[in-house]
Amino acid sequence: EPVNDGGSKITGYHLERKERNSILWVKLNKTAIQDTRFKTTGLEEGIEYEYRVYAENIAGIGKPSKVSECYVARDPCDAPGRPEPIIITRSSVTLQWTKPEYDGGSKITGYIVEKKELPEGRWMKASFTNVIETQFTVTGLVEDQRYEFRVIARNAAG
Repeated sequence: EPVNDGGSKITGYHLERKERNSILWVKLNKTAIQDTRFKTTGLEEGIEYEYRVYAENIAGIGKPSKVSECYVARDPCDAPGRPEPIIITRSSVTLQWTKPEYDGGSKITGYIVEKKELPEGRWMKASFTNVIETQFTVTGLVEDQRYEFRVIARNAAG
């Protein structure tokens, strides 16, 4: 959101993008965007893009924001296989999973392991470093507490 709304509430945003080496800005939305997040499509993999946004209020559309840093379009990867317990102790579980079938065109850089206490818990990180292997031991568990686990793969695209 802009620092100054010109004295009138922001009613929406307009987003533009261009290829890094181009001077041609392309408008990405037909009507004002209500949120400060917007999913864009039609990107070419490997191309660097820059973005800028305009705020709109009752008086009209303001000046553009500063240009974003460059972003390279890459596919995210598929989800890894379901984590399976292979060793269970009173306070830990060692999980194992399979690599994603599709890596999104860039090498898998690691995994994030998360845990949730059942039945009403929230997802929390169980790994605080980048997990490189397809196996991880979650420690600090409470005996007789039920947990659910999930694994998220990361590649260069995120």
